Amino acid sequence: MNCDQLILTTQHKLDVPKEEGNLLLDNCSDIQLLPGGKINALRSSISPEEQPSNAGAAGQILLQNPSFETYVYAQQPFPQFWDDKGAKNMTPPDVQPGAHYVTTSSKDGRYYLSMIARVDGTKEAIGQQLSAKMEQGTPYSFSVWLAHSKDFESRTKEGRAAPFTKPILLQIWGINTKTGAKELLAKSIPASTQRWIEYIFKLTPAQSDVDYLILETCHDPKAKTAYNGHFLIDNCSSILKMAKYRDFHRHIMKD
Repeated sequence: MNCDQLILTTQHKLDVPKEEGNLLLDNCSDIQLLPGGKINALRSSISPEEQPSNAGAAGQILLQNPSFETYVYAQQPFPQFWDDKGAKNMTPPDVQPGAHYVTTSSKDGRYYLSMIARVDGTKEAIGQQLSAKMEQGTPYSFSVWLAHSKDFESRTKEGRAAPFTKPILLQIWGINTKTGAKELLAKSIPASTQRWIEYIFKLTPAQSDVDYLILETCHDPKAKTAYNGHFLIDNCSSILKMAKYRDFHRHIMKD
């Protein structure tokens, strides 16, 4: 059945006597179709008892400069408090808008980053030391906003101008800097829309505690060979420890 109208209603809590109450409502998102026609209603899939721990509690890990608003300038602008973790002797991600014919408006603040993957298989990545450890075996929620630019031209390592317009995806790695253990925590689907979309991830370190986070580009695994592509990234959230987390299907968060 097709629907052309959406109604939001209030509801009494089921396990308490009915009484007067209220809620405050703001900032409704767009309704997005995921591949296969599934509605992207990620947050609504979490019941109240499964929400992240209190934002002011020890379960929250704050990132520094999460929207890439401040940057340092050496050979080119680079976001402050983040490290370049991409391929050696290759250019780092770019502070946007304005580079490579990218004109997309930011999701949060004034600036954001563009990140690319290359036909030679090399990738761009950024990383940050966490202010607290993500505990082994504990689930956390984390989100970023991704988009895609219609126009994107960069140079290959041979110095030739080339289009980097194909969609790529985001991989999230966790590292234990004491032991050197590195673990893939989650990855998105390819970011192919020119509108900003929030990608919400469940991160559960399985091998060890994690105290360093890396955000890395990745080619679409369905492609037979590596290719030139990009995504735009902005407005990273805090990392929130989950009080309880239902294992429901979210194909944009994990393969």
